[in-house]
Amino acid sequence: MANRLAPLSQPSDVRPRSSEVPPRKLALPDWKNLLSSAESFIAKNPGATLASAFVVGAAIAWWIKRK
Repeated sequence: MANRLAPLSQPSDVRPRSSEVPPRKLALPDWKNLLSSAESFIAKNPGATLASAFVVGAAIAWWIKRK
């Protein structure tokens, strides 16, 4: 069982583990591929795109009106 109530300060002879683990690199999305797939979806489904834009706009207007 791990001791969860360990003191906050570490002894000086113990190295922190964070120096042993290399930092993670954040994976950024490929914006060009994302944009092209969104454009192709909009071209194939204009009705669904307009309906979803209307619903999002109505929800934002309702939310603003209530404040």
